[in-house]
Amino acid sequence: MTSGQQSPLRSSALQSLAQPPTGSAGGAGREVGGGPSLQDSAPIDAVVVTYNSQGHIEACLASLRANQRLGQIVVVDCASTDATRSMLIEQTALHNNVTLVDAGLNLGFGRAVNRGVAATTSAYVAVFNPDLVADAGSLVALGAALDADTNLAVVGPLVRNPDGSIYPSARSFPSPGVAAGHSLLGLFWSENPWSRRYRSASGANPDWISGTAMLFRRDAFEFVGGFDERYFMYVEDLDICWRLRQHSFEVGIVRSVGVTHEIGGSTGPKRRRLLVEHHRSAWRFAKKSSQGSARVLLPITACVLLVRLVAALVLPPRATPHLAGIDNLSTRSAESQAG
Repeated sequence: MTSGQQSPLRSSALQSLAQPPTGSAGGAGREVGGGPSLQDSAPIDAVVVTYNSQGHIEACLASLRANQRLGQIVVVDCASTDATRSMLIEQTALHNNVTLVDAGLNLGFGRAVNRGVAATTSAYVAVFNPDLVADAGSLVALGAALDADTNLAVVGPLVRNPDGSIYPSARSFPSPGVAAGHSLLGLFWSENPWSRRYRSASGANPDWISGTAMLFRRDAFEFVGGFDERYFMYVEDLDICWRLRQHSFEVGIVRSVGVTHEIGGSTGPKRRRLLVEHHRSAWRFAKKSSQGSARVLLPITACVLLVRLVAALVLPPRATPHLAGIDNLSTRSAESQAG
């Protein structure tokens, strides 16, 4: 699937999704709990994108296999140069539900996920980073959330850092003022009022969730064309949640289950390129999502992003500790696509 193209939809799915879901809350995200499962036996396929992920991929796959409702695992390898590919070949020989898709080159996160989803068949498709370990009950709980609410297009679990602290994976769409304050002050002062407001959706109503771990309703994913492949890395998770909400779908989070995520596990940090890609993606989303009179503020947005990028590039990493994960605005293992 190329940038801007929409995946083919079954005609029945197109008819059912062309209108806002019945009972929709106007696209507002909300927290969802487990609830009664209507399709307990329906398998959930999983997509994992790898690039030089030898230190983490086996543990990730093992944690997924420990989950009930797991169907197929499709691993898209983006031309790894370490032992990842040979490890995956061994996994496919040992487990008949593991499939390796050899991309042949570094596709970028969104494009690789789209290729992986195209190789699956289940009604629900999970997208997991290779450097995480999923709780044993995570797929069951996330699947039950989709079973219980047909308006819900995507749901994510709680995301834990390796030290056990909670990563704020549920976020709000920032206003221009909040975005500017967070972008500039967040470099040095993580608990500034604008950053706290941006991360305040850790409550009941997230506008979007981190791409670290997401479970999609396939029909909704395909209806919006999957991930926007114009983002090589970063912000593609924010973007797809925004597009889903534009079509009155909902975004949810189940905090009763979680995943543990090892930031930057796929490769060593390539800080300069990551910073440039992060800000390029942020600018792309700003242009794409700004509508009406808000577009007048785009030149100011561009200036803020430029100032922030220059500051981040010039200052040593120890002076901007909050950029250790490239500000954690998006899927943190995007480092795995930096190649």
